[in-house]
Amino acid sequence: MIKENPTVSVMMNCLNADSFLNNAIDSVYSQSFDDWEIIFWDNASTDNSLKIAQSYDHKTRIFSSEETVNLGKARSEAVLKAKGKYLAFLDCDDVWLDKHLETLIKELNQDQNIGLVYGRSKIISGDDSEIGFYPDLEAELPSGNVFEDLCKQNFIPFVSAIADKKKYFEAGGFPSDFKHSTDYYLFLNMSRICKVKALDSIQSCYRIHETNLTNTSKSLAAKESIKVVESFLPDHQAQAGLRNQRLNLAIAYFREGRVFSSFIIILKNNLFFSGMKRLHGLLLRIIR
Repeated sequence: MIKENPTVSVMMNCLNADSFLNNAIDSVYSQSFDDWEIIFWDNASTDNSLKIAQSYDHKTRIFSSEETVNLGKARSEAVLKAKGKYLAFLDCDDVWLDKHLETLIKELNQDQNIGLVYGRSKIISGDDSEIGFYPDLEAELPSGNVFEDLCKQNFIPFVSAIADKKKYFEAGGFPSDFKHSTDYYLFLNMSRICKVKALDSIQSCYRIHETNLTNTSKSLAAKESIKVVESFLPDHQAQAGLRNQRLNLAIAYFREGRVFSSFIIILKNNLFFSGMKRLHGLLLRIIR
């Protein structure tokens, strides 16, 4: 029988995600740590997502919206149903490795000043083929007071993160008006009030496929990331981070074939040298 107050609430927000949903939920039920509940929030799906969720037992608690709302609002509403001390985040096309919860919760329990733990994620395709890793395996993962680094780039894979619920609310929770950068906004706010711990291990898989949100609207996500960082102005760390965020937008435009828009961003924000370096590296990867 599920505990009245489990240690962790697994937050799953769903909108027409039946293609990979069984794999995602099964990866929770396969965890070595079993003191959890799933908060499954269906955002008015029109496919078989709700039926799939209903096929699981009482540890999957199901809630449904009458109409589809912004992702930020859906995430905020779902968290209000959570009974756990900690919040873990799993989108319906991603999966966890078997010791994900056990490993990260151990870190949270060791230091009350830590409010957020994250690690690397393997990037996989729709057929589970390995594409790469996020962050790159060569990249050093920031820990501790990470606000300044986080302003420049969101290096925390959502699927890899577990947060202290009390500190989540202290930081203001998810923004209700964002479509893409809900996690980024939350992580930045949490990094201002608590320490962040990075684990240099792979405990989760982030899936990129033809229909997922971040893969189909990279420039829109980049624009919203700029909006997120701008909300922290006039903080000087946010101001420095904006240069890199605007460069990210230029790269997103370039990837989408909007070359003129890309160069306008680079020239307007005096990003010529850093922009040319990033574009040159991108072109080399495409050629190879």
